[in-house]
Amino acid sequence: MIVIPAVIERCAGIDIGKKELAVAVLVGPADQEAEIKTRKVGTTMPALLALRDWLLAEGCTSVAMESTGSYWVPVKNILEGAARVNDFETAGIGV
Repeated sequence: MIVIPAVIERCAGIDIGKKELAVAVLVGPADQEAEIKTRKVGTTMPALLALRDWLLAEGCTSVAMESTGSYWVPVKNILEGAARVNDFETAGIGV
């Protein structure tokens, strides 16, 4: 597994699929190795709300998302409403 050094002390990366999200939360001082927590999350409204609650509980300040289709839209909409979750970076979104 490739690990990218953390610059943000509490952040998350989400690989978005049609039926499932792969989520990694990195927590720890930027000058030390981060603790990595991973979860698989469904794409239903209750699952996305639970994801938002987990990211807030972890204190995430940035979320990066990757999606090859428009499946990222509901995820962004749910997370965007949470004041402490921001700075969205989207990649691989076809126009």
